[in-house]
Order: sequence, then structure tokens, then C-alpha cells
Amino acid sequence: VLAVARPMLHSGLPGVAGGGEGASVVLLIDDSASMQAEVSGGTVFDLAQREASEIVDALDRNDEVAVIGFASASRPLFSEFIGNRELVRTSIADMTCTAEATNYLAAFDAAREFLSRGTRARHEIYVIGDFQEVPLDSMEIARWQERQAGDTAVAVYLRPVEPEPFVNRQLAAVERQVALLLAGETTEVHVDIDQDGRSEQAVPVFLDVEGVTIAENELVLPAGGMIRQDFPLTLPESGDLGTTVRMRPDRYPLDDSMNAVLAVSEQVPVLMLRGIGQLPGEGDPLLFLLAALDPENSGAGRFAPRVELASGFDPAPLAGTPVVVMVNPDQLGAARRAGLTDYIEGGGTV
Repeated sequence: VLAVARPMLHSGLPGVAGGGEGASVVLLIDDSASMQAEVSGGTVFDLAQREASEIVDALDRNDEVAVIGFASASRPLFSEFIGNRELVRTSIADMTCTAEATNYLAAFDAAREFLSRGTRARHEIYVIGDFQEVPLDSMEIARWQERQAGDTAVAVYLRPVEPEPFVNRQLAAVERQVALLLAGETTEVHVDIDQDGRSEQAVPVFLDVEGVTIAENELVLPAGGMIRQDFPLTLPESGDLGTTVRMRPDRYPLDDSMNAVLAVSEQVPVLMLRGIGQLPGEGDPLLFLLAALDPENSGAGRFAPRVELASGFDPAPLAGTPVVVMVNPDQLGAARRAGLTDYIEGGGTV
């Protein structure tokens, strides 16, 4: 990538400048906070640990190795160079991330100090990290190398770990029917899921009721698109029913679940509209219907009728009323007829 008088900067595999004399090799492994980002099968730091182990496996048998974890501070895993490859791999696997920011140039200085104790003719540094939001480039490393003039040349190998681009899956909407929900009936919960990836993606979606998973479906999301899933749900009891639609969390979990409360009733509300000019009494056309719906006039039966004047009722809150009975609907006026039309189209019965 660049060449200066003595030092070298590489991005390839170890052993490029191989030879029988061997090399003193320092592995710089980024253990800063950004390395905790989740990817498929683990974290970015897991990828860095695997990358470091592969480098160890590829080193020449005459090489000696040291490992330094670094973020804002540097933490050598050993006090000196060692040749025991199995110990190096085990120690790398035992490393953990910190909550610190990253200081690459300070890590180079720590590696250079360690290399001053090296016993091999060649000196090499392998930098393994995500290189996120840091002012590290070829010229910056070249300037650092120039400051080492007069010392043994140091070859610097950059080994970025590059996880796959993050694809966000999200629950775009969770809907249920507007009409009243009655105990023992079956309704549907409509779920819209989308993603911004460039290829199809299989996603398990779960429906939980009162904390218990009652349904699971695996959906195949189209590339950059949306799909709808309908979950049938038999309502077991009256009262408020807590439901959750969820996916397995990704790196942005806030849009991976949605909650809803379903209000389930044991009674069927019936709104009876008294026409203009009609009064209660023996000639009331609603009298016999009221008696049929609530014979004991207790308000505790299967139906819960109520009577309102057609001239004053508000159609806006009708979503919770599955049945409306009226006389002389032509006397309602245009605005109320329009409201009733919307109510019917939303699943209500007149």
C-alpha cells in the first residue's frame, strides 16, 4: 500500500517476507467497545480472535510471538515473546472486550517497545480490529515508522475484520380488527415485517399471549420489501389480554417487538337508535327488541342494549359496538349516515 526507505506497510498474510531467521511478531488486537458489535454467530471481537488465531497458525516455526490487547490503553498478554503456539491461541481465546475508545498509535508504541526485546532479525506488527472512526491511514503509519529511524525496520500488517453489512429487520405494524372482541371467538392479529437487505431473509416471528408463546411462523422477507403475516387468535376469557409480537433481536432491538392489549368482552353491546319523533311507550318499536335482548332487564345477559336518540348520537366511538339497530335511518342526516357507512365498512353490523 505504501513504501518508504526502510519500513513497510502490508495488508496481506504473514510469511510474505519469510526466511530461515524467523521474526519477532507482535499481534495488536483491538479490544475496544466498538468490537462488541453483534454479527452473525457472535461479535466483531469474536471475528478478531479467530483472525488472530489464523495468523498464529500461519507463522513460521522460527517466529516468536507476543500479543497485546489495546483500546485507550495497551495490555500485553505475556511479559516476553514465546514460541508456544497452543498457549498463544488459548490466551487469545480468553481475551475480553473493554468499554474504552481506541488509540492505535499508542498501541504501535507499546508494540515497538515490546519489539525492542525481540531476538529475531525481522520485526513485524499485525493490527487486528474494526478500524472504526479512527484517523488511521497509510500516511499516519508511515509517519510513525519514520520516527523509528535508526532502529530495526518494522513491517506493519493491517488485518481489518469486516462483518457483513447490518441488515435491519423490523416489525412495521401490528393490527387487529376494529370490531368488539368477544370471549370464545377467533380474531386475527395482522403483522407487517420488512427489511432493508438486498436478498431474501428467513425470519422467525412469534406471538406471545400473557407471556406464553402460542404461535411461531418463519417468514421469508423479500429483498428490500415487506410481508404480512396473520396470526389467528382464539380469545379465551374476558378482560384485558396482553399480546406481544416479536422477532429474535438483532443489533437494533427496539423495532423487533411490539405489544398490544386486546380488550375482550363477555357481552355484545347493541346500540338502538330511537328515530326522530318516536317516544317510549306501548307503541315503541324498540320495546319488544329490548325485552328480547335483555329479558330480565338486568344488564348482565349476553347482550347489553342501550338506547340513544338518533338526532344526538355520535358515530365516532362505534368501533366497540358490533351491532346498531335504528328506525328511519333517512332522518339521521348526511354526516351521521357517513359515519355509519364507515362503521359498516370497518366490520360493524346495522
